Amino acid sequence: MRRMSKSLPACLRPWLIILALCCGTLLAGEPTTSPGRRGIAPLLVTAEILQAKISQAEGNPELDAKGRAELIALYRDSLSNLTKIDAHAARADVFAESMRTAPQETDLVRQRIATLQAAEPPAAKIADAVAGGAEIARDLKREEADLAAVQALRADIERQLAYQENRPTTIRQSLATTQEQQRAIAAALQSTPASDEPERLGEARRWSLETRYVALSTQIQALDQELLGLPMKWDLLAATRDEKTVKLDRIGQRVRDLKALNNTWRVAQAQQAEQAAQRMLETVVGLSPALASFAEHNLMLARDLNAVTLPLAALDKEQAQAVQVAERIRANHKREQAATEISALSPGLGPLLLAHRQTLPDLKVYERKDRELAQRIAEVNVRRLRSLDEAARVANGPAAVAELAAGLPAEQTGALDATLHALVAQRQVLLGQQLESEAIYLDRLRKLHAAESEMREAARSYDSFLEKHLFWLGTQSRTQPHDVLRLLDEVQVLLTPARRSDLVRAFEQEVFPSPVFWLGVLLALVLTWRQGRLTAAIEHTARHVGEPGADSFRYTARALGWSLLKAAPLPLLIAVISGLLLGHQGTALSHTVGTGLKSVAINLYVLLALRQISLPGGLGRVHLQWPESAANGLCIELGRLLWVFVPANVVGRLAMDLNPGLNGGVVSRLALLLVTLAVAVFFYRVFHPRRGVLAHLRQQPHPALLFRLQPLWFPALLATPFVVLASTLNGYVYSAVIMMHSLLLSLWLACGLVLLDGLAWRWLTLLRQRAAYQIASVERAGESATDAAACATPNAADGRTAPTVYAKVDLAAMTEDSRELLAIVTTLLALAGLYAIWSVVFPALTILDDITLWYRSTTIDGEDKRLPITLADLGLALLYLVSTVTLARRLPAVLDMILLERFRMSSGSRYTFTTLTTYGIVAGGTLLTLYTLGAQWSQVQWLAAAMSVGIGFGLQEIVANFISGLIILFERPVRLPRRAHHQGRCRRRRMPLHRSLHAQGRKRPRQTA
Repeated sequence: MRRMSKSLPACLRPWLIILALCCGTLLAGEPTTSPGRRGIAPLLVTAEILQAKISQAEGNPELDAKGRAELIALYRDSLSNLTKIDAHAARADVFAESMRTAPQETDLVRQRIATLQAAEPPAAKIADAVAGGAEIARDLKREEADLAAVQALRADIERQLAYQENRPTTIRQSLATTQEQQRAIAAALQSTPASDEPERLGEARRWSLETRYVALSTQIQALDQELLGLPMKWDLLAATRDEKTVKLDRIGQRVRDLKALNNTWRVAQAQQAEQAAQRMLETVVGLSPALASFAEHNLMLARDLNAVTLPLAALDKEQAQAVQVAERIRANHKREQAATEISALSPGLGPLLLAHRQTLPDLKVYERKDRELAQRIAEVNVRRLRSLDEAARVANGPAAVAELAAGLPAEQTGALDATLHALVAQRQVLLGQQLESEAIYLDRLRKLHAAESEMREAARSYDSFLEKHLFWLGTQSRTQPHDVLRLLDEVQVLLTPARRSDLVRAFEQEVFPSPVFWLGVLLALVLTWRQGRLTAAIEHTARHVGEPGADSFRYTARALGWSLLKAAPLPLLIAVISGLLLGHQGTALSHTVGTGLKSVAINLYVLLALRQISLPGGLGRVHLQWPESAANGLCIELGRLLWVFVPANVVGRLAMDLNPGLNGGVVSRLALLLVTLAVAVFFYRVFHPRRGVLAHLRQQPHPALLFRLQPLWFPALLATPFVVLASTLNGYVYSAVIMMHSLLLSLWLACGLVLLDGLAWRWLTLLRQRAAYQIASVERAGESATDAAACATPNAADGRTAPTVYAKVDLAAMTEDSRELLAIVTTLLALAGLYAIWSVVFPALTILDDITLWYRSTTIDGEDKRLPITLADLGLALLYLVSTVTLARRLPAVLDMILLERFRMSSGSRYTFTTLTTYGIVAGGTLLTLYTLGAQWSQVQWLAAAMSVGIGFGLQEIVANFISGLIILFERPVRLPRRAHHQGRCRRRRMPLHRSLHAQGRKRPRQTA
């Protein structure tokens, strides 16, 4: 063989090897060296040859350690490849055999299913005696065990089916990777070996490549066989699952019948025990008080036994309903998940998902029920422990009879001996039945708790899935001009005579008869009647504002309380009506109207309260020192918003609640459009950084970070209503409602933070004024004492009074620190509130992880894998890029101030630190952005090499200047340009470096000898 290889030209050897391997993979049925290598060409090397080569290499003294290790590693790699060839060939044979036998097995399973469906279910036995009841219990346990076993088998089949659903994609990716590796090996085999490489090393390397090539060929063959056999395997698994489902139905019906019989038998036994205890009590009631007390306790045990056995049927029914609901939710989740994977944004999918979400159980109700079940389980456990203790006391019959007889007169003991034994025996039987029934009752409670927990988990998972996709799906058709023609019809549907009569009946039955309603009406009338007094009380609190020594924060608190009371009449009445309509006895219509009125009451109260605060002479103008233009402007804008927002909110909310299938239809769309436009105009006129009503908050000497960043968040705030508007017009009503609700909460949060900031600053200002007043009083007292002492005894001491705690207070520092602390707190509260408000939108953003843009190759645990780069990664990369640019531009100035104030560093040191920090931010942000987009060093190293060449030829002067700048930063041989103050702001004058050097050279004094 070696002579033949030497006689062939070197350029033809790789081609002949690849041709032999490819032809061999096409041959089937050839005798091979291994039984598992059917369809594989005979290799030029075998395991025996490789073992011999390894032995020779280990004992060859002519090889150095490095060459021996490399040669043995190649031989062992070839051995490993031969093992893989056998394994892949065996897998291919298994897949081929499975593909051949799967259709026949599927037909057999279908026949068994038909036989099971045609057979009549066995009838349950009716038991009247104790033996029959024991037999029912025994059959029930056996059937429940069979049911659990079949459920486990079906769950395993479901997992296999879920795995098989994703298997074709995995196989195709593996085929692509394997074929790419095979092409790389073919290219390596075609390349000319190095001239200085030893012959045995080249031969070992060629064997390693050849065996690797064949191993990949057999892997491709196995993957192809598996891919071809997947449909048949899927059909077999689906048929097996259907068979297990039919068995589960039959066994489940059998279990339900046996449970019903068992419950009936236990109820009958409990009733018989109660009747027997009642008869025994009637027998001994005149004999002895002790016996009567013992018999009464037996009767109580019998009644407790009845109380435990009666709910068993209801618990079984609730458990079956919970299991059924959980299965329905899982089925819907699975079908819709498959539908979204096929077509993620299908137009008709949104209304279906919305309808399914409305049928989900109320998780709050089941969470409350879960707590009740846990409490019931704990109570049954305690009662069971007491029963066990009592059963232990009466377990010894003679001792229990003797203890009971001890309370009787001696002359009655012999005559009542039979009665005593009957009472103790009855107690033992009752306790045994009680313990058995409590065990069954406890088991049913735990099963119900587990079933409802699984149902809640399924509903929670399904709801998360719906939240993720519904936001991106249209729930209605796009708004067209002719939709306005349907407005009258929809209004008639919303206000049908049946609904009007139901609503009138709800008011007549739930609202008007309630004393709470009339109390609310009385309070609203009283508050309306006392509006003038409340206004006078608010104005009265303003008399002492600004007076040294008399001003106090309690006047501000009173003004706030009177303002809130003044805004309360109408929202209070609406809230009372909504609370009564949401009562437990209400209908679905009354609950719907009550929910809408509750939302309207909250929004109306917030608007009215803010308007009262901003009225002339109110809290904002007098106590919080808002500019008159700002207070009047806010009052006017809130009044305009009230006239549009409240009616549109009432109509839209009621339309959506009364017509949930269409999200309120055209009525809710028009209402949402009006609310959106009104809110957009309000945002622009109030929060504009320069022309807004609240622009003075940003123009303060030390504004909070939230207001300093107003030019950044104001465009987003103003754009959100228009996004809601576009979503509404395009049929994304569900998304528009969520965003509008979050936007309104953000508006109330912003107004609340403005009010809270003003109240906090008012309190801090009062503290500072009180401290200043005390300092001034101390100084005046000291001056008076000094003057008096000087007049009386000129030679006496200076006469100054002792210093107080206010004498050393730095008011300027206290004001600045307080303002900084208030700004930090306001910003943190704003961030926390916005996160809590907009967290309902965050699940919808996870859908961006499902949109793959491209793939990147990486090595994980020694295997090459392709990881997707999704749209979420692109958004994250953009966020990193924007953050990098923002930090690189803004952070150095902040660092410069911090270093100057805290560390007293020189200007050159600060400039060096901030410049290097900027370079680090830019470098780190760039690397993080590229890594998020999937770029790796192996992919950009050629770009780096090209840039190095370009730098070497064309950019060497720029790079040299950059390096020189770094040297100057560290050595600092020159001074920085001075800072210029312009309009209260400190700016550094930009001067080129060579001009700075020239200027300093001119100023340098000449040296003399």
